[in-house]
Amino acid sequence: MNDILRERLIRKLDTLPEEKIYQILDYIDFLESKYAPKVSAAPNPLKRFAEGVEDTLRASSKPQTPPAASTPPTDTPPPPPPGDQRK
Repeated sequence: MNDILRERLIRKLDTLPEEKIYQILDYIDFLESKYAPKVSAAPNPLKRFAEGVEDTLRASSKPQTPPAASTPPTDTPPPPPPGDQRK
């Protein structure tokens, strides 16, 4: 990669929030696994460990998504079928 393109990418990354940068990193990993003609050099063991810790912490800090709104709570009876006129 030439220096101009590298600097352009860094400039674009600097404008984004950290969460989006991790999404970009995940996408780059995907593209690398699919299209890279050679395997990238593995980082040294300490760097690989630090990246693993960072990924674990990032995964544990993601907010849990609530169940879909269309899923009724389990303690509520289902609504009556259409046409049922009971009150």
